[in-house]
Amino acid sequence: MTSYISRTEADELCDELIRQFVGGDTKAAMAVDIDSFVATFLKCPILYENYAEGDPDKIGFTSDGVCPLRVSDGGVVEQRVYPKYTVVLEKYLLRPGEEARRRFTLAHEAGHIIASQLDPHANACFHRDIDTERLYTAEELRQRMSLSEWQANMLAGCLLMPRFIVKNALIQYNNGRKLPVYGTSVFRPREKEILGQMTRRLGVSRTALTIRLRDLGAFQYREVLGAAEGMKEDKSSWVSFFQWLRGRGLDGVKLIVGDKCLGMLEAVGEVFPEAKYQRCTVHFYRNVFSVTPRSKVKLVAKMLKAVHAQESKKAAREKAKAVVEELRSMKLKEAAKKVEDGIEETLTYCDFPSEHWTRIRTNNVIERLNREIRRRTRVVGSFPDGNSALMLVCARLRHVAGTQWGNKKYMNMKHLEAALEDASIAG
Repeated sequence: MTSYISRTEADELCDELIRQFVGGDTKAAMAVDIDSFVATFLKCPILYENYAEGDPDKIGFTSDGVCPLRVSDGGVVEQRVYPKYTVVLEKYLLRPGEEARRRFTLAHEAGHIIASQLDPHANACFHRDIDTERLYTAEELRQRMSLSEWQANMLAGCLLMPRFIVKNALIQYNNGRKLPVYGTSVFRPREKEILGQMTRRLGVSRTALTIRLRDLGAFQYREVLGAAEGMKEDKSSWVSFFQWLRGRGLDGVKLIVGDKCLGMLEAVGEVFPEAKYQRCTVHFYRNVFSVTPRSKVKLVAKMLKAVHAQESKKAAREKAKAVVEELRSMKLKEAAKKVEDGIEETLTYCDFPSEHWTRIRTNNVIERLNREIRRRTRVVGSFPDGNSALMLVCARLRHVAGTQWGNKKYMNMKHLEAALEDASIAG
């Protein structure tokens, strides 16, 4: 049975291989000499031939020592069997303008060689380009989209752009900060120029670099982290969901905003103990309004909003104390009790940059998504099972994230990065 490695394992494996290959000061490394890596580090010969396979998409081949390759030599077509682990590339890749594709194809074949060390039963394989203008048969698509080809592509990206080299490039061209992106791949002119500089320095295509940066989380944008079907909002359901997100690579969580669902609160402390919790101020207001006479709701609302309009957490606490006293003088003891007991957990946002306060003190962004989901599911009415409902929800989430969220930046994360940097220096 063929085994495959995860993206995280591929990252760690290729990062360590390239570090060993580069040696010395890895902070100065800015590009991988993939030819030397394959020829000297992996000790695999590299040849260039005119293919005669009858498939123009075949541009790379790694021999297993048994399977022949049809090549044309001086107009004569013949089948040749190359020694095991010989890499044979299509000769036209040596033409001007094909350097990025040649490097990626060579890295792809290196990925097959590395994978074969993990799976000794691997056979000879071709690297095939995908022509968007061509109509493929089902078998041709199967060959191009097989798991082994996907794995080789993933390893190729990790070899050409290991984490430490991408980090070096970001430091040089963008002061180590993430690149803002709108929708899935819309960039401002400044970011386009940075991507161009990085592609030239790393010797890869714009597409390959964009995919790699997205995999490494080097883009700064809003995204839906995940969606799952759940029967109820108890602790076990939230723990399972958070652990699933963490298993997919979610880390560095600084803040979680919620409506004080008890199951979620308990799960946050267990799965993300380093994260702070912000209770949505809108839900907090509604909780206070539930014990406030209707005739006084508008006045109480102004008082509560004044608390969250203060310039610091200290000022907000002092204002909250004044509001509690005012509510008691108005004989609204239950409302005063709720404010006194719950105001602190609504002020967590004050620990973060003030530029982000209006965005992170409520979970309005989730509420808007929920309204959009309800609008779509209400049309359907009932679903045959939970999975069909989840598919519709995910399709809508993908549409919103790829279109509406691409119109403008939600938050400028440089403020948070600067605050974290200052905190680390002070610590």
